Amino acid sequence: MTGFPSSFAARPGGSFDAENKYTSSGQSPFSKRFNMSALFILIGFSLLAAVGFLAAFVWSVRDGQFDDDYTPSVRILFDDTPEPSPPPAKKS
Repeated sequence: MTGFPSSFAARPGGSFDAENKYTSSGQSPFSKRFNMSALFILIGFSLLAAVGFLAAFVWSVRDGQFDDDYTPSVRILFDDTPEPSPPPAKKS
């Protein structure tokens, strides 16, 4: 066994043979039957998130969030400083 430390061969569920190929002995918790289940769970969560984002987008379009396209583009051109108020009247 060249190239690997001796502790590397003592992995749970299998060992390395003379050609440095990992061979499985018996069923491990991560057998072929369970390898794809995590992928299916992640695909389900991603589809659920996509449907949620689509619903939020449709809700915002129906609510009128994207109706005014012109005002935000020219808002920076307007002066935002408030008009100065007249001084208070003096009491005599």
